[in-house]
Amino acid sequence: MGISKSVYNRYRYQLHQYFVGLYTEYAVCTKQLPVCPLTKSNLQALDFVTNRFFMKLFKTSNINTVKYCQEFFGFDLPSVLWAKRMQKFEVKFALYLSN
Repeated sequence: MGISKSVYNRYRYQLHQYFVGLYTEYAVCTKQLPVCPLTKSNLQALDFVTNRFFMKLFKTSNINTVKYCQEFFGFDLPSVLWAKRMQKFEVKFALYLSN
């Protein structure tokens, strides 16, 4: 426990900056701007954080329970939201180019 805490304390600022950067990029994409530099690994990281949040919220370690709760409450993972919004943007952009 002590070793992981010291490692966390050493890299806390870098971790914070990394997640702030991910959140900023995600926020840019959710506003449907054409700038979407999220990679697949960025989206997986956002999904992981979201799933871990639900695991702690519902006090379970079963991913099937987490997915059921997300589905029940109508909560989409960030990667799903990003894909939907990118598709919507691409349709609007294609319509704009055709006019």
